[in-house]
Amino acid sequence: MRELKFRAWHKANKQILPVCDISFGDDGSALTIIFQTAPKEKYYRGLVNGENGILMQFTGLHDRSDKEIYEGDIVMWNIYPEDKDTITVIDVVEFSRGLFATKARHQILATIEPYRKLEVIGNIYENPELLDTSH
Repeated sequence: MRELKFRAWHKANKQILPVCDISFGDDGSALTIIFQTAPKEKYYRGLVNGENGILMQFTGLHDRSDKEIYEGDIVMWNIYPEDKDTITVIDVVEFSRGLFATKARHQILATIEPYRKLEVIGNIYENPELLDTSH
């Protein structure tokens, strides 16, 4: 069984914070995200999922440097087609149809051979420029 962990993007503070607890609404959706801004500080209960905070789930996988991979992470890996130059792929991790996959290529994370060759290079909130392929 994979470990269930979350982190949250705090929109106003523009930072990613570890989540300590989540309260749920009557419909089962995440309502309030509870986090601790720093060790030994008070817990903060001000993030409402979708309004001033965005909840991101841990995929249960680690990249080649043993870094945890979360929804919203930007990952990079290489494809080695026969008799062609190496292709570097950069894509975003999302949860879709019950699986963690890359957004643009619809590649299921666990099937990237081997997924441990993935490298987390940032996330869509702190490093959106990594997805800009126009330059």
